Amino acid sequence: MKIFFKNKPWLPVNDDMAERLQQELVKELSREHVLYGTKAQAIAKREDNDDVVFWISAIEQYAIVHLTYAQETSKIFPITKLFSAEELEEYCKHIFQYYERE
Repeated sequence: MKIFFKNKPWLPVNDDMAERLQQELVKELSREHVLYGTKAQAIAKREDNDDVVFWISAIEQYAIVHLTYAQETSKIFPITKLFSAEELEEYCKHIFQYYERE
């Protein structure tokens, strides 16, 4: 799965960075957020914005979360999109194609 995180704009995260991103996610989530109370493992981060890919084992899906670096009170923020492995792979290919053109 991590193979498509070797392409722009995704960067695989090391264990220290993963821990910091997971802690930030927990700080940001309100009780109403879809990911509240779930265990999330950060696996990649975009180099050009604050999007982070997390593996959510409880629901066996990936989540791309746009971290805000602020305590949120809404179920909408941080903005989160859930993906199956296949959907995430297609999404990443689409994003990579944009970077290939530059």
